[in-house]
Amino acid sequence: MKTLSLLLSFLLSLAFCADLEEVIEARGAITDIVHRDGKLYVSTELGCVEVYDLPTGKRERELKLPDIKDFTGEDMPPKVFSVDISPSGKLWLIVAQGSGGYREVFILTAEGGLKKILTTKNRLMLSEGRFVSEDKVVLSLISDEIILFDLSKFKPLYRVQVGMSSLSDIALGEDRSEVAVSDESGVVSLVSLKDGKVARRLKGVNVDKLYKLDYKRDTIMVGGRDRRVGIYYLKEGKSRRIDAEFLVFSVAMDEEAKLGAFPFNESNDIKVIEVSSGRELDVLKGQSSTVSVLLFLKERLIAGCDDGKIFVWRLKR
Repeated sequence: MKTLSLLLSFLLSLAFCADLEEVIEARGAITDIVHRDGKLYVSTELGCVEVYDLPTGKRERELKLPDIKDFTGEDMPPKVFSVDISPSGKLWLIVAQGSGGYREVFILTAEGGLKKILTTKNRLMLSEGRFVSEDKVVLSLISDEIILFDLSKFKPLYRVQVGMSSLSDIALGEDRSEVAVSDESGVVSLVSLKDGKVARRLKGVNVDKLYKLDYKRDTIMVGGRDRRVGIYYLKEGKSRRIDAEFLVFSVAMDEEAKLGAFPFNESNDIKVIEVSSGRELDVLKGQSSTVSVLLFLKERLIAGCDDGKIFVWRLKR
């Protein structure tokens, strides 16, 4: 059986390759990308969420958030930290910068109405938001806390402390019953969304601040400031360390958790690996600035960068 597994892994490495399909130019540094029904929803540091059609790369829509005041009282566009789309596709969830250093949360309805559900008056240092269901969202705070917010009741159901470090990223499990939380300690915590209790802590690979993580098929992949990629295989209770040449600002896995990707050097080249073995399959070159977001689609790998460019790689396997 082990020989067969090694043979399949070897054949995959021979068959896999990726070709650059197109480069999309967004209007600002990329902070988040989600995909729904052939569209890319892209948030930027210049106060916008832009919608692009795949594979044409055409910008179909742009939502610009209201300007905020900087510390001198001048108008400026708010940085948008995250965007997400509800299971029905009817609602957008947006976390953005507000005046005075705090953050705001918006819901955009199918009718086009933009509503604030949390404002700077709530005095929250939010970092990200994801839909758990059509009427519930999970929000993360830099203070290593998460909030489960009920949109129908317009109130938080709970606010819990996950760890004692600065929170960096969250990722929902496929059934949306659990959220993985990474922070500056190098530890990944698995939190039950039913009651907010920490079910498990994963450690032993990273020893410094984690940046991004992904959670697919009982597998978690993380990248950190220590130039390491950690892969945790939850069912097997095992982990893997992959060393990079530079800080690992983003990671992603495909839906089957068979392929993984991460930028691994100062040239912003992206390494594609086989998740089960860590074997290198390809290196994707051409990104000229920090790769802040990676996203696998069925036949593509999307890379969003700080210079506003979105690289669309066509996967062949």
